[in-house]
Amino acid sequence: AATGTNADTDWTDFVAAAHARGVEVTSWFNPSYIWTGSALFQQAEADVATYGPVRANQPASSPARYFKWQVGAGAATKPCDTCAGSTYRADWITDPDATYGGQTISYYSIWSDQPSGDYASSEWVTYIDSVLDHWLGTGLDGLVFDAPSYYLDCDATCVHSVLVDKVHSYPNVAAFGEEPYDATGTADMGFDATQSTTFVANHPWNDAIWNQNPSSLESSTTMTDRDRRQGVGGVDYQSLNPAVLNNDSENLLAAATIVGTGNFLNVKATTTTTDNDTSEFGDFGTWPSATIAPAFRAITDAAAYNAALSPAASRVAVPTNDNSKYYAVVRTSTDQQSKAIAIFNYKSTSQTITVDVAGQG
Repeated sequence: AATGTNADTDWTDFVAAAHARGVEVTSWFNPSYIWTGSALFQQAEADVATYGPVRANQPASSPARYFKWQVGAGAATKPCDTCAGSTYRADWITDPDATYGGQTISYYSIWSDQPSGDYASSEWVTYIDSVLDHWLGTGLDGLVFDAPSYYLDCDATCVHSVLVDKVHSYPNVAAFGEEPYDATGTADMGFDATQSTTFVANHPWNDAIWNQNPSSLESSTTMTDRDRRQGVGGVDYQSLNPAVLNNDSENLLAAATIVGTGNFLNVKATTTTTDNDTSEFGDFGTWPSATIAPAFRAITDAAAYNAALSPAASRVAVPTNDNSKYYAVVRTSTDQQSKAIAIFNYKSTSQTITVDVAGQG
């Protein structure tokens, strides 16, 4: 949301406008660290400088209790209030603004040398609970948790009980995990879905499209992991980065494969695979264009309005007249009341395809 006096109203107005147009709103969320330039952390530093780094000696209401502190220098020095340090360091960071009684003090950081919230602290857990209440109270339909395996002192049980269960306490709100990239995100952490791979990873449908040969698609770990997630009541979501493939036709085929094989489609609308800070996320672009958007919408609508094509529906690959050129899968809704068949042509020209659905009902 935008900053300023109308920030909350601007955000809730946006969510309401999206809902009025039939669009659900899911937000990316990282409840693992605080920006060094925030007033909250500056108060924490002031309290450490006054009361010391031991949590029990700090005032009960102090945000200093949210973080892990030690006497002694760290591996690096706190970045400036508008700066970030190493993307992933997981080490102590010297904080000159928290010096206590002439002693050097450092805080623990996992991401970008920013102070990590400590889930071993009941005060931090209470604070995050209030943050979740704030954002979920704006009408969000889901949250994607950024790298939940890396939260400080928060194992899978902690992620499940403190974060995911909180989201699920709001009716019809989904909790997604950026990772772990296997079924443990659903089985152990309780997420409704987790991402399988990074935005720039080479997905099996990319090879099928480039080689015009889908024969390795069914045996890929991507499909195996998808089925494991579905088997424990979860959903797999797959990222489509339009910059990786060559053109709109290839991207539409990739989108159709992702949806048709039973994955939640997450489009990272980029024009490059890296952005100015060299991260994997890419600069935001304008894909799909207005010309391609109707075809793309038809793909997503097929899953949205057909229970047999929803990400939760089961899938069984079935033979075609040439599995080196074509791929087909029968989908069955979770209530077993409807079926659909998705057929894919990976050749660059029109083809005649036959499918053997014997035994599929």
